[in-house]
Amino acid sequence: MAEDSTHGKKRTARSAVLDTRPEYERFGAWMRAQREAAGLQQRPISRLLGKPEQFINKVEHGKQRIDVVEFLDFCQALGIEPATTLGELLAATKRTSAS
Repeated sequence: MAEDSTHGKKRTARSAVLDTRPEYERFGAWMRAQREAAGLQQRPISRLLGKPEQFINKVEHGKQRIDVVEFLDFCQALGIEPATTLGELLAATKRTSAS
């Protein structure tokens, strides 16, 4: 991947710009931890969400963003309260940024 002039972004062969901010990796790690805590592999959660397994893998590795509706679907599939989760994620991001 060639480095783009925009900080933290890389350009792929298809010229799509990928944001490589560490927050996406932390969010993906959080999603993976939630899935694993629920005792699910990637395939079952991908079926619950109607997404390909590769999509889940990319999200969990910080290489794919999800929108708010997909986030809500993920929370619902795992029985997680979205508002509480957002608060926890925000607090974790603030702690990490302060370090």
